[in-house]
Amino acid sequence: MNTCLVDIEQSTGNQKIREYLGIELDDYDLLSDYNIMVEGDSDKKFIEETSKFFSIKSANIIPTHGVTKYEKYLDFYDSFYTDKPIKPKIRLIFDNDVAGREEYKKIFKKNAKNSYQNLEVICEFIPNCFGERPNHDEVVKNNIKSNYEIEDFIYPEILVEIANNILAKKAFNKVPWKDISKRLDANSHKNKGILYNFDSIKNDKNLENGHQIDCTNEQVKKGIAISYELKGNKNLSKKFQEYDIKYPEVRKYLIEIAIPDDLTLTPQ
Repeated sequence: MNTCLVDIEQSTGNQKIREYLGIELDDYDLLSDYNIMVEGDSDKKFIEETSKFFSIKSANIIPTHGVTKYEKYLDFYDSFYTDKPIKPKIRLIFDNDVAGREEYKKIFKKNAKNSYQNLEVICEFIPNCFGERPNHDEVVKNNIKSNYEIEDFIYPEILVEIANNILAKKAFNKVPWKDISKRLDANSHKNKGILYNFDSIKNDKNLENGHQIDCTNEQVKKGIAISYELKGNKNLSKKFQEYDIKYPEVRKYLIEIAIPDDLTLTPQ
């Protein structure tokens, strides 16, 4: 093994380190005072698009394209901002699934040991549309078995409508909202996540060809996120007002993670 000294003050040095760590070669090294780190582009789209609808000013959102890359990004940023005049604040948002909980525990432990001297870091889970998030102690004890992702945060009726539109393009039978609603009221189904339940019901409604589309895979998730467009949709705007009343925790959380007035975070 050969050790090479790379000067990260040089642009070529930055590029080499980012390439080595698998960090996208974008302007993500130029952090704002306050930033949010998410797993992927879908998370960024859902948060920004919903915030925009409510006129909530969203923070600088960094998609890492995988929760296992959070630690690499933090290590890079912490090194990069050594002796810099600012100490960027980064809010890490994890899915409440197996991978998310494992990475949460790892980074939380490092953060508690003050491993990030040049960053202010806070770790938390994305809530579902009801505002439910796992208890930290229960996560550490491995007592949480939920599978909540970013799709469980947005209004479920909207997600079902978009997913059904995707099915319609393939001439599949749609998933009735009433069937999803029943599962969201039952913890035995609800904790598996809305896309899992949608896919299960979809298969029941399409016995011959339901297996041809997996609504839990990344391609379908990306399609749902791309279709999540609210601007200029009067019908959808009216529905949003209704869902805001039904699921008040969604807007509450968006306000919580928006650009704070005092830019003060309490590391967790």
